[in-house]
Amino acid sequence: MMFSLERPWSTCVSCECSNLHCDWKITAVKENRSNVFVICDITPMHTCNQRSVKLQGETKWIAAKFLHIWKQSEHREVDKLRNEIATTYGIKCPIWKLEAVDKMARFWLRTDHADGYAQLLQYKQEMENVNSRNIVIIETKSQQQFTADIFDRMFVFLYDTAYAFKTRCRMLVIVDGWEIDSPYKSVMLVAVCRDGNDSVLPIAFCEVVEENLDSWAFFLKNLNYGLRLERGEGLCIMGDGDNGIDEAVEEFLPSAVYRQCCFSLYTKMVHEFPGVTVHSPFWGACRSTNGNSFKNQMAVIETISMECYNWLKDTDCQKWALYSMPEWVKSTEITISATEQLRIWLLKQLDLNVEQRLWQVSGIPCPHACRCIDTWGDKLDTYVHRPMTVDEYRSAYGPGMNMLP
Repeated sequence: MMFSLERPWSTCVSCECSNLHCDWKITAVKENRSNVFVICDITPMHTCNQRSVKLQGETKWIAAKFLHIWKQSEHREVDKLRNEIATTYGIKCPIWKLEAVDKMARFWLRTDHADGYAQLLQYKQEMENVNSRNIVIIETKSQQQFTADIFDRMFVFLYDTAYAFKTRCRMLVIVDGWEIDSPYKSVMLVAVCRDGNDSVLPIAFCEVVEENLDSWAFFLKNLNYGLRLERGEGLCIMGDGDNGIDEAVEEFLPSAVYRQCCFSLYTKMVHEFPGVTVHSPFWGACRSTNGNSFKNQMAVIETISMECYNWLKDTDCQKWALYSMPEWVKSTEITISATEQLRIWLLKQLDLNVEQRLWQVSGIPCPHACRCIDTWGDKLDTYVHRPMTVDEYRSAYGPGMNMLP
């Protein structure tokens, strides 16, 4: 019997079992001017009780190896997945590990939204535990008879920031809605304000299926209820004027003052008059703090394009010109850029993590990882680096330890 060795400089190789009570041994000698070794002595049978070593697949490793399955289809039957893993790598995974693999794979692909909706009731309970005055309203709807209800919309009111808004901030609420990046294409409605340093302070948010008059009515009525205002009295609301926001304010908060976002108005104007260049006079009119300055800027627009001038007059300048802002609001805000700042900040949070690299450096899971592993129901021993395990520790001293008399 002959075999090649990766270390050609060795002339004789002898291997024996790490168990001191076992007689298994093999010896091979290198042939002259060759990298081939010839076995000259071998004891083929082990006399020790060998431990069966099985390949232990970690959750993260299995998810990475079979990630292509979830890319093809989000829904995968557990039994078929278990059989495929066993056939490919000989690993028998319990149900709890397969569920952890499925959860991790969908988390990587950002297709785990259904799990998030299933935990909404838990989220509501946690929000109320943080502050019993927080308001969380979850509404569901049924598609067909004898089927489980599905998510319809959710409203969340943050009491602490709302109290700060009423007592320490200017009474200007900026609202907006944007589409959530998810398979369900739902919409997030938000209400924010600015503190004394012009930083953004969120007051409430709402997830709805579609941005329309009914959604804005649901959002604004609950916002008014949380703020404890009489039909919006003493409140100034700024929005983009799309999808029924202005109508909802007029109908359900008649005592509130509605302001139109100038940037949204400018976008519509450019769409209506693409060949007219009135950028400077338009924004000059928006930022005018007195009536005379506003009229002068509008006169410039009139000389450039009479159609554009008439179109702006029909938009009710009292809702968007800064000079018409009520003095009690004490704000020079003319756009809803505060909501965009909040959206950008939220998107950055998706890329943040709590990685400290202690696990990678030491080989032992850090406390945060231990908590997660315990939540999965897995064993901590399987996540420790191999040289740190008890078996490797025993084997390190095995060859030099003689049996005690």
